[in-house]
Amino acid sequence: MYFNQSPIIAVEVLSPKQAVTDLTDKALNLYFPAGVQLVWIIIPTLRIAQALLPDCTIQTWSSRLMTDPVTGMELDLGYLFK
Repeated sequence: MYFNQSPIIAVEVLSPKQAVTDLTDKALNLYFPAGVQLVWIIIPTLRIAQALLPDCTIQTWSSRLMTDPVTGMELDLGYLFK
């Protein structure tokens, strides 16, 4: 199946052997030029989530609800990192 539009968001989960810059570079060089509006970066070892916007703004959450600044979706980090 082929899609004509880019997704609004992309979600990346940092693996233990990756650097966060691997994922931010991927967002800046691949996702944002393709039209993605927001990238969530989930960092399980630190139990945090980040939202990266095309203007390089980063929002970080470490507890409670993460609210997506583009779609308004919420992610319960307590449930995610259970």
